[in-house]
Amino acid sequence: MSLYDRRTDPRLENDGVRFEHMESRTEGFAYIVRRAHSGNKKYARAMQNALKPYRRQIDSDEADDALIRGPMVAVYCDMIIVGWETCIGGVWKPGFENESGELVPATSDNLYKMLMDLPEIFDQVRDDSAKAAFFRVHYREEDAKNS
Repeated sequence: MSLYDRRTDPRLENDGVRFEHMESRTEGFAYIVRRAHSGNKKYARAMQNALKPYRRQIDSDEADDALIRGPMVAVYCDMIIVGWETCIGGVWKPGFENESGELVPATSDNLYKMLMDLPEIFDQVRDDSAKAAFFRVHYREEDAKNS
């Protein structure tokens, strides 16, 4: 693989990439995320501003993860997550099921509550959106060939 095969596609970074997580053949969820990296200037600026009050603790490695999770989740809800869908009975529907099992729209406020309640889901979103490999031109060309 050439180093140039590692290039990312700016369109994918901006428009987002879909990640599906199926619990069974007919149940699951999917989200579309933009790439979370320093080249995404709006994201980088928003994250810097959100974490500014905690900069001293972060720099001295004394920041409590629970303390900075809220501001980080808020930035992801506003800047990185483009969409969310839920597969129910094999049918994809916009939004996600809340704690009552009700399908709710994927607004920033609803996403924030869900991601704060389910930190492992936020961690997955954060990990997926940060990996350049998912946004590479080469990766998407190979993915298209396999479809």
